[in-house]
Amino acid sequence: MQIPNRPHTIRSCTSTSATSDTTPGGNSSTTPAGPRRIQIEEGTYHHREHWPARVTRQGLYAGFGFAIGGGSLPWLYQAWLAKDWVSFGAILVCAILVFFAVTKVWMRKLQRQWSAAVLMVCVLTAMTLTAVNLRWTAWMYAYRQSAAYDPRGDVSLTTINLILIGLFVALFGPLRDTIRPAQSGE
Repeated sequence: MQIPNRPHTIRSCTSTSATSDTTPGGNSSTTPAGPRRIQIEEGTYHHREHWPARVTRQGLYAGFGFAIGGGSLPWLYQAWLAKDWVSFGAILVCAILVFFAVTKVWMRKLQRQWSAAVLMVCVLTAMTLTAVNLRWTAWMYAYRQSAAYDPRGDVSLTTINLILIGLFVALFGPLRDTIRPAQSGE
């Protein structure tokens, strides 16, 4: 029996390979067997390497934890170096709250995953700029008094603000580009 729009194919009974087909003319070809072969012939087959990975809860927590922790760590170090425990505690509490808020937004509705990432970058930007602008003078005074002082690390508040804004714009740029296709498809 011949299936419309497909060449007549007979599976070889003597073949040990599951992917070897023999056509009535005696020609042997190596094609994928079963449903994948049919999908390839119909043009509906999608290669798995192009499918998005499944996000696990552990991967989600690790990704956001490292991103938020990495964004907060330099300021925690500066506060620790200056023995500014109030700022240290405030930055730590803010980082923990951002972590829980972003993971809750992500887990509540998976279609909002990019908005959760944008939320994380925006809140980290606000937290960083607030902490730096409020405490930079005290941190730099303590840094100059410490044994870890290196004159090359002596940076003005204006310079550090420009560096931070540049870093967050660089982080936000790729997120902005990935949001557009997701929103146009919804």
